[in-house]
Amino acid sequence: MILGAGGGGKSMFMRYLWLSYFEKPDGLIPFFLELRHLNNFTHNNIEDFIYHSITKSGSQIRQDEFNRALRNGEFILFLDGFDEINFDRRQRFQDLILQLKNSNPKLCIVLTSRPDERFMGWDDFSVAKVEALDEERSKLLIERADYDADLKSKFLQRFESLFSAHQDFLSNPLLAYMMLVSFSYNPDIPKRMFQFYEQAFEALYHRHDLTKGYKRIFHCDLDKFDFLRLTAYFCLKTYYDEQIEFTRSELLDAINQAQTIEAHQVSSEHFLDDLTISVCLLKLEGLTYTFTHRSFQEYFAAYCIARVASRNIEEIFSKFAARVSDSVLPMVADINPDLFREKYVIPNTQKFKSLIDRKTDAKIYESFSARTGSVFTIHLDKVFSEVVSKRKQKRAQITLRHSGEMADFYYAIRSVASNQGWARHDSSTKDDMKFERLALKKFEKLFDRIFVLVEANRIRISSSESLADNQIPPDDEAGLVDAFKQSRMHAFIVEEAKIFIAFVKQERKAYKSVSGAFSDLF
Repeated sequence: MILGAGGGGKSMFMRYLWLSYFEKPDGLIPFFLELRHLNNFTHNNIEDFIYHSITKSGSQIRQDEFNRALRNGEFILFLDGFDEINFDRRQRFQDLILQLKNSNPKLCIVLTSRPDERFMGWDDFSVAKVEALDEERSKLLIERADYDADLKSKFLQRFESLFSAHQDFLSNPLLAYMMLVSFSYNPDIPKRMFQFYEQAFEALYHRHDLTKGYKRIFHCDLDKFDFLRLTAYFCLKTYYDEQIEFTRSELLDAINQAQTIEAHQVSSEHFLDDLTISVCLLKLEGLTYTFTHRSFQEYFAAYCIARVASRNIEEIFSKFAARVSDSVLPMVADINPDLFREKYVIPNTQKFKSLIDRKTDAKIYESFSARTGSVFTIHLDKVFSEVVSKRKQKRAQITLRHSGEMADFYYAIRSVASNQGWARHDSSTKDDMKFERLALKKFEKLFDRIFVLVEANRIRISSSESLADNQIPPDDEAGLVDAFKQSRMHAFIVEEAKIFIAFVKQERKAYKSVSGAFSDLF
């Protein structure tokens, strides 16, 4: 599993790995699949999806041969972009991918995604993280860029000082190239991410063809202000609908809907041409369109919320809250912190005042998990092994889900806080094994998975998400609760609760300070 932030080069690296198997085959047959296509999934299982994706490319392999090859480990699957699966489908496809691996233990799977806490429970997968570019490699990337030689030379002359001041940008391949483009328009590089995207858009909007000396022509008759607003509404609409891949008709429909909000009367065809040709926010691949990079969609969606359509903030934040690997909410909070605090933080702080203004950390786990509806899912899977004696063994894969009344607020705050450098301390030294062994021993019949909800000194364990009442002998319950409190699961929730409360208090204090100062002025 390869994890990294947007623009870090995960997809490019996956294509490189895939192609390298053709050049230097290792006895494995490589297949590259973009997981965003699972958003249109109509098959009964993921094996069928993979098989039909392969046969569409002209392969003559029969399905029985394909299934046998899966079992024998003859394939290596490159699954790119788990984070591009629509959020409400990710749990299902997580289960399907884990089931695919468990059913075919010899199968090699390489998967990429932005970071997500769900991967903590993928015990069959080793995790590799995309390393940030150091100064030498970042400079080499710029030197190799297909760009105007004179402008590139000017950029490289200042590279050492630029890297020192803007390492966060230049250590990311996408942002490094965007900085080169922006530098050619304005050599003063902003420090904040949203300002960086603003400047990049300015550069794309005003850019000249550097080899021919003329300014690019726009197809629709909109000034920059109206073009920006229409682009922002279009990106917010498509981000809301979790659309990252479009047919031409779907794109035109989304543009038409954005135009109804802005009351513009321009050709949707011309506006689409401007998005693809003039400013290069979209690209055509075969018969489908995608964003040049998903981070552009996220920036313009955030811009729309913070600067253009500052309405229904609480509903919008709740809708986007669980998309924790995306950057929309953090950028909204960065672009317009007053809006974020007044319209979202303060109302929710009042709503959950008893938790946020608690006087002590005693029983913080119980209070926080009750409000967020924290439920750990423990998948109890058989160990597939060629050794017969090991086939009765089981192993646990643990995931966490929040679905309580405060879940959306927690997800949103965690996303914004993480972006501002609030990180929990590593609690991985805690051991879940004692709890897992007890759970396995006491609930042998609930083999496939169990759902665990711990409340104070009571524990509910069920084989279904309903967590209906079940009979646990008091001695067993006490032992399970004690083991849970010694586990990494318990420590994780406690640390998250402390960070959440501290960050909310900081934002409330900032809001009161600004409000007070504003009142004094007027």
